[in-house]
Amino acid sequence: MIVSRLSVLHVAHAVMTHAAVIAQAATAAIIVVVGVIVIDAIGATIATRIGNIEKGTLQ
Repeated sequence: MIVSRLSVLHVAHAVMTHAAVIAQAATAAIIVVVGVIVIDAIGATIATRIGNIEKGTLQ
């Protein structure tokens, strides 16, 4: 009985730890993706502004 309870706790703890690691990795991946999208959007905006300045139509 004691052994089975300990093993259940151990498995539960392992699953929780694993879930936390997966959640952390997923969060990190989301942050990276959002960061890339934001940087890309900023880059596109700057490129458009530079293009407009070169054309002489400042917006």
